[in-house]
Amino acid sequence: MTADTGYTLLSSRIQTWRGNGLRAQFLSRYDSPMLRALLTNPDGAFTEPAAELLKTDIKTTLCTTSFDGGRFVIKRYNIKNAWHRLRQAFRLSRAQNCWAFAQQLEDLGITTAPAVAWVQEYQVGLRGRSWFICEHIENGERGDTLHDGADAEQVEQVLQAVTRIFVLMRQNQLSHGDMKPPNILLTPNQTVLLDLDAMRYHSSPVACERALAVDIARWVQWWRKDQPEPGISARMRTLLQEAGFVVD
Repeated sequence: MTADTGYTLLSSRIQTWRGNGLRAQFLSRYDSPMLRALLTNPDGAFTEPAAELLKTDIKTTLCTTSFDGGRFVIKRYNIKNAWHRLRQAFRLSRAQNCWAFAQQLEDLGITTAPAVAWVQEYQVGLRGRSWFICEHIENGERGDTLHDGADAEQVEQVLQAVTRIFVLMRQNQLSHGDMKPPNILLTPNQTVLLDLDAMRYHSSPVACERALAVDIARWVQWWRKDQPEPGISARMRTLLQEAGFVVD
């Protein structure tokens, strides 16, 4: 790419773009005029005819949209106030965190929604809002649709898959940060881990164990208190204990 376009080829896989107070990175295989238009105006995706708004609150805004023959999810991380903006100036944006860990998880064997791009807004030199773009997973249901009356074989497969995710995170010193069933997507063939914006790498096994203990407590609490399913709760506890985790 020529310098005056704002695009730079970082590698055969990743390109970067800067312009109009924005910075973005995207995977080269998704490169197209429509993607580039989205990167230059990510908010436009939320109001176009093909968009379906899924969620909006003070923290995030989420929609799906279509381009280049595919369907994609766009998540905008909002800035709540001036103090929040100042804090963001000194840390990686949540969109960039999602992007970075989506690449890693693919290599580790943990299935997540394929990342497409991230965009960061800058105002007077400070980070502002950010956007994460990933592929939409077809035929998926949230993990909290599981219940004790569901097909026993399916429930067992999902719980074993989640246990495997915990094991792989422990082996690679990672924690999720918001490990609850709504952040798991169930498809006929896969259990997909979503919402990586709070995922962290830990420099020591001890720090990882502490963070994973919080993840596990959150996961188990869901089936025990938030959405009580005694059968799922008991089986989940057994699988986690067999994998070497301490479960209260």
